[in-house]
Amino acid sequence: MKSVSNSVLNLALAALLWGVYPLIQRSTGQGGPAGAFVLGLASAAALLLALLVAVLWQGTSLRMSTPDLGRLIVAGAMQGLGLLAFNVVVNDQRIPASVSIPIVDAAMPIVSVVCAVIFFAEPFTMRVLVGLALILAGIAVLRPQ
Repeated sequence: MKSVSNSVLNLALAALLWGVYPLIQRSTGQGGPAGAFVLGLASAAALLLALLVAVLWQGTSLRMSTPDLGRLIVAGAMQGLGLLAFNVVVNDQRIPASVSIPIVDAAMPIVSVVCAVIFFAEPFTMRVLVGLALILAGIAVLRPQ
């Protein structure tokens, strides 16, 4: 049960941090390359420090297979490019933050669910279908006017 409660805590922490940081970023008005650069540096520094503490705390081995390393590098590049695209959306003053940020955040699970079904053969159940429909309904309600 402890691993489930840790997962719930991490879900809540990610939601809180990822829900607030784009608003702080938008408040600066620094949406160009310089703002994205500072955001990326701060993000990388915080991530590396947290991971270093976790590796030292748990004594995790850094060894991995070459294919796993390659996939992680591709995933990291995708994460970074996605963050840059998100930075553009966050700072686009033509769309309210209360519309643009939640739409991007809601669209991500749609891609994750569809890809998990395709690439990991996860079941596409009625529950998943209803969840996707609700996400799409939320996006439709929030869409820019």
